[in-house]
Amino acid sequence: MNKYQRILAFWGLILLSGCHSRSDDVKEQMAKIQHQATLPVESNPTLVPAPIFEYSVYQLRSPFVPHSLANALQRRTYTKMDLNVSRPREELENYSLESLRMKGSFKTIEGNPFALIQTPDQTLKRVRLGSYMGHNHGRVIKIQPKSIDLIEMIANGDDGYIERSRRLILSDNF
Repeated sequence: MNKYQRILAFWGLILLSGCHSRSDDVKEQMAKIQHQATLPVESNPTLVPAPIFEYSVYQLRSPFVPHSLANALQRRTYTKMDLNVSRPREELENYSLESLRMKGSFKTIEGNPFALIQTPDQTLKRVRLGSYMGHNHGRVIKIQPKSIDLIEMIANGDDGYIERSRRLILSDNF
């Protein structure tokens, strides 16, 4: 056991000798830093007040609102009284506009345009000018060979409605 104690004591001394304090080096470095010359701090620049500008064309369109948004904000708002809620709802108003597909269009002998709309349950329905479709009171205003234009009445959150134009495009997949 005596031999192991000597080896352990030897390694203990070696390990402890490597742990000398470096605080003297730190104190010396701090003394050097404190004796260095300090740089002067620049004073703050004097502020010149900007001239007051009066915006005199406030009645015109705001330059900070995009033109498309300005047009949307100027749309006429409608109340629930303006909607024709007394009319019977048409079958295509039970489907969302996104779920309906335009499958074709034709004209009668008199020249009245019609369009064929496919519902999600794969049935074809015929619409004409003035027909309603979609959840938002979408009224058909124009039927072209490859598209249908509608005007929807969207709730604006202020207990009113605004018009939004939508277009159904002819679906190529049969």
